[in-house]
Amino acid sequence: MFSFKKLDWPIIITVFFLLAVSLVTLYSLNLNQEIPNFLKFEKQIIAIAIGLAAILFFIKVDYRFLKDWGYVIYGLGFLALISVLLWGTASRGVAGWFSIGILNFQPVEIFKIILVVALAKFFSSRLSAYSPLKKIIYSLLITALPAAVIILQPDLGSAIILIIIWFSYLFFINLKKKHILIMFLLILLTSSGAYFYILKDYQKQRILSFIYPKQDVQGAAYQVNQSIIAVGSGRLLGRGLGLGTQSSLKFLPEQETDFIFAVIAEEFGFIGASLVILGLGFILLRTIKIISTTREPFAMLTALGLAVYFFSHALINIGMNIGFAPIIGVPLPFLSYGGSAILSNLVGIGILESIAAHEV
Repeated sequence: MFSFKKLDWPIIITVFFLLAVSLVTLYSLNLNQEIPNFLKFEKQIIAIAIGLAAILFFIKVDYRFLKDWGYVIYGLGFLALISVLLWGTASRGVAGWFSIGILNFQPVEIFKIILVVALAKFFSSRLSAYSPLKKIIYSLLITALPAAVIILQPDLGSAIILIIIWFSYLFFINLKKKHILIMFLLILLTSSGAYFYILKDYQKQRILSFIYPKQDVQGAAYQVNQSIIAVGSGRLLGRGLGLGTQSSLKFLPEQETDFIFAVIAEEFGFIGASLVILGLGFILLRTIKIISTTREPFAMLTALGLAVYFFSHALINIGMNIGFAPIIGVPLPFLSYGGSAILSNLVGIGILESIAAHEV
């Protein structure tokens, strides 16, 4: 039975903290500019407002409706991915946006949540119906078809997130060694084929620059090297709001999106960056608590998928910022600029809170 008392308030409070950090950081990027432009800051506020409304919707509505309509929602999401590939607007080399006035919507961001719901529905309703090998094949098809469309945009980072979400569910299947071998061979062959025949040259250069970061410091490795400089220059307490040289002087590319963590580290220092990491880690721990206390399989698997969704984004993005992961365009949850990503993050929180309110 629903109860506001059953909501996971620590998650909600932590999310508000991270959203506040996001807004303060976006605002600070214009403080020392000759011609300040706060449009991105304002659009982020609009996205957060819509996202908070989504949280309230999911809190009031029983999460089980997602199970009933999971495949229908998946089908609509898949059609949106195909449509944006054919008729979408390109930005930063990716044809992945629908433009509505001054606002842009990126279907792939919300599709990550949709895939979590679809796979949770599949594994919770078919766990006893299929053999382990069939479960791998059918669930892989559910994941690989949209991932292939996303790679064609091309959006390597989002496709990798989908594969990570799918892979996390396989730990709940009693796999034989031969099935594990087949799975890894499929991933290896697919990855190799994608690298040589699908990825664009700039995507290949980003992967190579991660492996050899010192070979092209003014080219493919420029972003990550500038990010590492920004993170290191923040030291313990940071340079101050709007005073980061790498960010305010525009040495750091994509500072509102892919490299917002570097901006936070430069302006707020090790302490500020650590608080962000602790906040994201705390959300993960509270999500694990929800997983451990829920009894309904669909709820448990949905919470599991959302935990992987948040954790994989945070791990890859922060890894990108400190040179531990290739630059593949993955936003930092609740912090990176981008209405679609923020909305999707908050929808994920809304679903978690619905599970906590109606199930735990």
